[in-house]
Amino acid sequence: MIRPAVLSFALGLFLSFAPTGASAELEPPNEEVRKLPSTLSIGTPDGWGVLEGLSNTVSQSVSETNFFGKEEPFSSGAIAYGRANRGVVYVTWVISLRSQPVAAESVRLAFDELHQSPSLANHDPGSTQEVSYRERIFDGVAELRFEWAHMDNGTVNIVRALGWKDANARVHLALAECVLQSESIAESRPLCETSLDSLVLTKESNHETLASLPEPKTLGQMAPADFTVPKLKTSEVLPSDSLGAAPAQMGEVLYQGRPKSKEDNNNRFVIAIGVLLLGIAFWLTTRSTPGAAEDKEEGESDERSEDTTEEEPEDSNDENIRDFGHDDEEQS
Repeated sequence: MIRPAVLSFALGLFLSFAPTGASAELEPPNEEVRKLPSTLSIGTPDGWGVLEGLSNTVSQSVSETNFFGKEEPFSSGAIAYGRANRGVVYVTWVISLRSQPVAAESVRLAFDELHQSPSLANHDPGSTQEVSYRERIFDGVAELRFEWAHMDNGTVNIVRALGWKDANARVHLALAECVLQSESIAESRPLCETSLDSLVLTKESNHETLASLPEPKTLGQMAPADFTVPKLKTSEVLPSDSLGAAPAQMGEVLYQGRPKSKEDNNNRFVIAIGVLLLGIAFWLTTRSTPGAAEDKEEGESDERSEDTTEEEPEDSNDENIRDFGHDDEEQS
């Protein structure tokens, strides 16, 4: 796959530390590297020369990318143009060596690879940020426009890709990408966009109308290719089924909640007995006893009778005394 993190880092070093002189930023031309395929044409900004070393690096990275699926042979190449403290634009091309039964699906694989390559190469969350992404088909050619930022080295990547098929049903992919420094993006971005817009197919491309592409794959953080999923460890005792048997008739409820345990029933029985005993004890302590009340009333009556009996003799003695005095008077 393409490794944009490595390319962005190399381009960042070039943009940051390359000398500003025109002779220093241009390397001796290499006819083999500089040659574009006859099917493509692109214009580059004035003063942006061929970077042979970076062209070789990009070419090597492209040759290791599975654009059309695994074990699908293809030919590829790349040329990089740049200027110190301004930016870099590199052009890559990929051609399938065999006819593709469904060319639209092969182009879809290539576009998804380009779209996911930043997140696949940078696994740290927040290291890359997607700015915009859109696709369209015009004149039988599929076009992709993609912009993303590399937060670690402060670069912005602007991508334009074209996908088509030729008369032999072979799939072609042309990619033009600008890597710009955030500090100088205001000056370099117009030059970059003009260069990307100038990428066109020549008459020799002999392209045919391409069908509509399938839906794109959802962009997400994916595991690296060499990641091994550990074997799942389970205990010897397997858990019981949480659901009952499937209902035999439509309309029946499949899940009816947890089964009632015997322990819960026993606890409820003990609680009910305790409540009953508490009620009996409360009734025994608060109930009124009629016999005790009668005994209390009889005791009070007896006490009053005794008091009356003790007081009566005193009255009789007084009367006797009074009578005795009366008799004495009569005798005298």
